[in-house]
Amino acid sequence: MATRSRLLVSGADRFDYRMGGLAGRGCALTSQGAVVSLKATKSFLEVSKRGKWKSTRWLSIGIFPNGTNQTRVGLRTRRGLKPAVVRNRLKRQTRAILSRQERDIRRGFDIVIVIHPPTLPTKSSELERDFISLCKQCGIFQ
Repeated sequence: MATRSRLLVSGADRFDYRMGGLAGRGCALTSQGAVVSLKATKSFLEVSKRGKWKSTRWLSIGIFPNGTNQTRVGLRTRRGLKPAVVRNRLKRQTRAILSRQERDIRRGFDIVIVIHPPTLPTKSSELERDFISLCKQCGIFQ
């Protein structure tokens, strides 16, 4: 009986391969570390209380300067959005948009993106259009 050998790959390598370089639950991660995931509850609260907010039909974006050379992005969905499959799909779509627009985002901000679609399913093109317009309104595009 022949045994199959497994190729052991570190978690980071496997994650980069499977997710196309995306970091954790938050967003895209560049090789220079310019955009990283915002995970701390304290940071989310700081953006929600002291940040500048803009909204459209599909998204709301809050920004707050963080005093570093990194931009941290956190994703949220509205509370009543059920089931989990739908919430996770919207987050995946938004992470893909972030990875495409990553080069244009200025550094030094904490950004919270709240996804609240009026209808389901949601087209990525509509999310991307709203994301770009909100980023321009907030002044976080270079």
